[in-house]
Amino acid sequence: RIADAHHNLGTTNRLLNLLDKSEEHLQIAIGIKTSELGGGHESVAESMNSLSLTMKLNGREDDSKEYHRRSMRIFHDNKELERINAGGGTMVAGNKGGIFK
Repeated sequence: RIADAHHNLGTTNRLLNLLDKSEEHLQIAIGIKTSELGGGHESVAESMNSLSLTMKLNGREDDSKEYHRRSMRIFHDNKELERINAGGGTMVAGNKGGIFK
């Protein structure tokens, strides 16, 4: 998948200390994943978390914290979804935001 390729390029560029290029690829990965999978998907959170690390290394502490916070919220929400589904809850059809009845 193209989004995964951009994520991997972002990671590779970060390891090579090409931080601006890393941010660029990770932003593209986030955009594609959000469009294809929805903003609450764990794959989006993984790319956001990687972008957070890159931003921190690039001296962008405030932006880094924001992406880290957003990624942790997605991971948390997905764990709650798993917990509720394991307990027999049902998700309201068509709602990716995790609204249950």
